Amino acid sequence: MMRRLAWLLTVMLALFASSAGALPIPAVTVSMQVGENTPSLLAPVGVATSDPNQFTFDGQQVAAGWTLGWNMTVDVDPFVTSNFSVLNNTAVNQIYTVIVTLPVAAIGPSTLVGGSVQGGITSNSSPGTLSTFAPTAMYTALIDGVAVPGGALYTNPTSVSSGAFLSNTLGAAAFGTPIPSLAGPAVAGSIGIQLKFQLTPGDQASFTSVFVVEPVPEPATLVMLSGGLVGLATFGRRYPRS
Repeated sequence: MMRRLAWLLTVMLALFASSAGALPIPAVTVSMQVGENTPSLLAPVGVATSDPNQFTFDGQQVAAGWTLGWNMTVDVDPFVTSNFSVLNNTAVNQIYTVIVTLPVAAIGPSTLVGGSVQGGITSNSSPGTLSTFAPTAMYTALIDGVAVPGGALYTNPTSVSSGAFLSNTLGAAAFGTPIPSLAGPAVAGSIGIQLKFQLTPGDQASFTSVFVVEPVPEPATLVMLSGGLVGLATFGRRYPRS
């Protein structure tokens, strides 16, 4: 019976996938800001993966005062997993704000959210420090460009230092664990991650961060799901394994 149920589920999923068709690559954007200067808005180029819902974005941008590298995986379900590195190309401390934004379909009326981050610093020929810029956390989860309640990690004050030609990391931090489990707001059109921090001259900051959003099933959806499970069970009873 279990083999028959598994076969039926596989067929249903295959039919659904074939009817959905290939999804377009989402228009992910990355905003890079130094201090109070006008942000630079970047449009990374994405590629499809073996998962029809997921896309990867890899690249680097060099500008006066900074070098930004990124490696991101996004899922239109949705979630964002990002790896960012920022090199301070100047001779003074700088405040950097990096925001990745993923456009998504509306989700609501309520959601479950969760995320995590781990950051660190690699120093040049002199000791360096990566720290918060008061009063903002280093990591902030965003829905429709607004901070998610409870979605701030590495809150102020947080810092990590390293010696010359050395690296050091902050301990991993998370919210909404098991991810996602924190009650969140509805989503109108986008989710994102903001990283804001101070960095000493000539040094590099690196972050691995995640933000996940899931819809909370409405009662009608739960009824349909339970009905489908009953149908599968009935199928199994009518066609027992020989």
